[in-house]
Amino acid sequence: MKLLVITVNYTSAEHVLRCLDKLIPQLEAIGDAIMWIVDNNSPDNSIHVLREGIAAREMGHIVRLIESPVNGGFGAGNNIAFREALELPSPPLYFYLLNPDSIPDPGTVAALLNFMVAYPHVGVIGGALRDQQNCLQCSTFRFPSLLSEIEYHLKLGIMTKLLRNHQVSMETPKQAMPVDWVTGANMMIRREVIEQVGLFDENFFLYWEEVDLCRRVRDAGYEIYFVPHAIVLHISGVTTGMTSPNRRIPKYWFDSRAYYLKKTFGPGSLIVFNLIVAGCISLHRMRQYLLGREMESPHFMRDFVRYNFLPRRQERS
Repeated sequence: MKLLVITVNYTSAEHVLRCLDKLIPQLEAIGDAIMWIVDNNSPDNSIHVLREGIAAREMGHIVRLIESPVNGGFGAGNNIAFREALELPSPPLYFYLLNPDSIPDPGTVAALLNFMVAYPHVGVIGGALRDQQNCLQCSTFRFPSLLSEIEYHLKLGIMTKLLRNHQVSMETPKQAMPVDWVTGANMMIRREVIEQVGLFDENFFLYWEEVDLCRRVRDAGYEIYFVPHAIVLHISGVTTGMTSPNRRIPKYWFDSRAYYLKKTFGPGSLIVFNLIVAGCISLHRMRQYLLGREMESPHFMRDFVRYNFLPRRQERS
């Protein structure tokens, strides 16, 4: 098999069906390409909607619905498909991860696939994201570091200028180029890479898992590339609601951040990161207060202290 597209659904069935209408003609044009939808135990009627939608579109020959008995998160949902696909007599040469809230522009899948075929030293590639107003969203990133944490949370002009090359978010490149990591919303992975570095780390429930995967891919000697002309319409926050103005950052984001920092830099480094970040947040808030400005993300400092310094509960919120 040439290509397997994987979409992990959680209460987003209607968005997945809209994606199918644009995606499947691209897969049929490629040939030897199929799609698997992993439903992460959605508590709504997603399974029924997806099953009926696939049947009504007569896409059963190219689209398969897999029901997960649990919601293990983004990485775990993709891993269900990875494990099963790798056991096939002819495993896919490439895996294309596509968010349920992402709709590929015409030619996007072929552009990613052709790039992978042309550059065998590249292990992972990502394409551009655009919103419903046709504005580009951030889709290329640097690996997090202590300096990037300071820059992001201090929010001081002179420090932002000094640490510009350490910012996690990058300006979207206009041409194909290597980057540290790309978003899992529009990501293609070479099979040999998965076989060599392993699947997603399921200790991440949601967020930071693609950062960890791309770091392992880089450590294995492969490059990560961004391909600007492979574009998807990304209606961000459909599943998580993270783009809502008053949405507080959930506990699982803090859990994933802490796990990534401990895994990458060591447990002792996490304490240092957290103390410095808490200081940066405090300085920024003091400056906002003295300048009479409205406080940004008013609950963030409280949640940061709660999830990083107070005794931690096991349940996810």
